[in-house]
Amino acid sequence: MTSPLLTPEQFPSSDDEEMTLLDLVLVLVENLRLLIVGPILVGMLAYAYGTSQIPVYTARTTIIPPAAASSGGGASVLAQLGGLGALAGLGMGGASPGAAKVNVYLQSDVFRDRLIERFDLLKRWSMNDQQAARGTLRGAIEIVDDRKAGILAVEVTLADPLFAAELANGVVQEMQAMLGAMAIQEAKARRVYLEEQLEEASRKPYRTPDIRDAIIQGMVRQLEQARLEEGSVGPKLEQVDVAEPPKFKSGPKRGLMAIIAASAALGLLLVFVFVRYALLQAAQQKSAAGKLSQIQRALRRAFFIPQA
Repeated sequence: MTSPLLTPEQFPSSDDEEMTLLDLVLVLVENLRLLIVGPILVGMLAYAYGTSQIPVYTARTTIIPPAAASSGGGASVLAQLGGLGALAGLGMGGASPGAAKVNVYLQSDVFRDRLIERFDLLKRWSMNDQQAARGTLRGAIEIVDDRKAGILAVEVTLADPLFAAELANGVVQEMQAMLGAMAIQEAKARRVYLEEQLEEASRKPYRTPDIRDAIIQGMVRQLEQARLEEGSVGPKLEQVDVAEPPKFKSGPKRGLMAIIAASAALGLLLVFVFVRYALLQAAQQKSAAGKLSQIQRALRRAFFIPQA
């Protein structure tokens, strides 16, 4: 079998150092077998490698997070008082989106530790290191934040489709419990803050008794609301779609792997073919002979090849 590569005699001789269009076509045609067979073989190897990998499945559930989460210290409560709160000289604050807070919790190690304990993942995955289990969870769980639709999607990718769905639903349940506990803590902080602000407001001088009464009454109503929230279960996550065991695998994507590998192989072969052509052309030209010799010596030094 003859080599598909060009020999120096096969290259078109030209006094010009530039590569013409005919030279380009000739190089491609003479190396056509290499440029076709090479990428096909590499693509087949990549496809075979993908076939040998363990298939994984992705379970998905979507949730609607609370519309907004109050910042600590009762800032959102004072915001509801509007201008009266300003007249009372009380601090104002803003609110942070509920989706952003939920997303932060889902990405935290504290939340991952709750999942590890709930599903006994160290035993299930035969691990002794908590950090290793966190890393596995980090790679298995993906949070997709669709801000336009106002929903969060929880995607769990594992080799076991049944456990992938169970873990996805468990993420929602643990998130609900965690949000409830934190909401109670925030409500308690708001209550304490409002009690302090109410005592401060009652001692402040006001222009008229009506202004004083309006501010005090507004803060009393908010204090009662904070006490009610402290005794409630907190905000609820609405689970739009309950995760079901996926029927079809989500990876590895063998076809995509084969296409990427074949494309990369084709690009490398094209570089090899044209670099080889340029070197052979340079060898035939006296003006480039010195530069070619320098390149060869540099390559020998770089790869510790003895000089000929």
